[in-house]
Formats: sequence, C-alpha cells, structure tokens
Amino acid sequence: MPQDRPTSRRLLLVLLTAVLVAAAVVAGLVLGQRDRTATAEPAPTAGTSASSAAPATNAAIDAPVDGALTFEALMTPADVADAGLTVADPVAIDAPLFPVLCDAPDWGNQWSAPEQGVGHEYPTTGAGVSEYAVGYADSAAASAALARLTDDAVACPTPSTGGSIEPTGTVNGTGDESAVFVVDDGGRDGVIRVTWSVVVRSGSTLLHVGYTTEQSIGTGSGPGDGGDDAAGDSAAARSTAESLAHAAVDRFNAQA
Repeated sequence: MPQDRPTSRRLLLVLLTAVLVAAAVVAGLVLGQRDRTATAEPAPTAGTSASSAAPATNAAIDAPVDGALTFEALMTPADVADAGLTVADPVAIDAPLFPVLCDAPDWGNQWSAPEQGVGHEYPTTGAGVSEYAVGYADSAAASAALARLTDDAVACPTPSTGGSIEPTGTVNGTGDESAVFVVDDGGRDGVIRVTWSVVVRSGSTLLHVGYTTEQSIGTGSGPGDGGDDAAGDSAAARSTAESLAHAAVDRFNAQA
C-alpha cells in the first residue's frame, strides 16, 4: 500500500495541470472575443453623438436663392387701382413691353443681359398697363443697364418695328434713379398707340412700367384715353405712368 502513494500524487498533479490549462484556454477565448467586439464597435468619444455622425442632407442646395424675383414683387390690381385705373387679373409676360433699339438682337441684349426677370400685363378698357422687374448681379450693373437704355433711345430713336422713342427726363421722389420714355408705334389704320414707359432702379433691380393709350391720328383724342396723344394732351398720360411707377416701387420695396 505505501507504494501506491506516489502514483496517486502524480495523478493528482496531472489532473490539476489539466484544470489549469483548460481555465487558461477559456480565459483566452473570452479576452479575444472582447477585443474583436471593441474593434468592430468603438465607443463614442467626447463630443460625438449618433446625430452628428449622420450623413448631411441637401437642404441647403434645395433652398430658394436669396433675392429671387417673384410675381409677389409686382403690382396687384389694387395697387393699379390706387393709381386711378381699374384692371382685370394680371397675365404673365416674358419680356418688358419696351422696343428693342439699335442693333440689339433681342430684349435681353437690349437690357444688358439681366440675371432674372418677371412681369405682368394688366388688362383694362381703352388702355394698357404692364410691369416687368429685371434683376442684375448688383446695383452697378443695373445702373449701367439703365444708362444704356437712355443712350440707345437717343442714338436710335426709330425702333426696328417702326414708330419712335424719346427719353423725356426722370421721375421725382422714387427709386435710386429713373428714366421716362415716350414711345409710339407709328400709327396704323388711323390709330396711334402711345406708351409712356418709366424705368426705375431700386438697388440691383430695374422696374419697367408701361402705360399705353390709343388715339385717332391727328385729333388728339381716342376711345377711353381722355385725349392723350404724343402731339397733344400728353401730360395726363405721363402723370398716370409716373403714379404707376410709384406704386410699383412701393410694392417691390414692401416685398423685399
């Protein structure tokens, strides 16, 4: 029996060694799993959140351009009524009702390549009312465009479509600067159409307002116009056009 004790001790040592080895293997597997988890999902650092890590949207790209001209910047029928005229609902137009002068190929060139524009025509009995807002990159470009309109009207008083155009001064007390033109279509079938065109600069925008009447040639009178024509009683028509220009500037500034 005494000879069996060393054998028992050896067996006990073998079992103890096996248990220690197994424990070490298990501990290594657990630590390895933790390392892999930490690598795949790093913990947030200070100042970082789930919302800040979210991808950016294109909200800024989709936002409207600042200063864009819209129909809301133009006169309403009520504004026209304040100037003494009753008009129907406005109709959109795609260019100022102003003749192309000299060798300009189109209205955009005549108005020195504006960046944007929007306009209305206001139907009324016995006359015509229109407004067009023309936007430029800055006030200097708008001022240069207005100067060109005036210079071309002096250099080329006969539009390609016939008739005549003449600059006749400015409007007092509205806008940053202005020019007034009287335009006629030369007359057809005994009737001449005369338009008082007022162009007012407000910052980087030119506002063109036109007031047109029809008269029987040589009589100084016409249907619904109170006798306004280019050679006769034109003061009332010019006054109406300037009143419309004041209303246009007031509306534009109110929407700015």
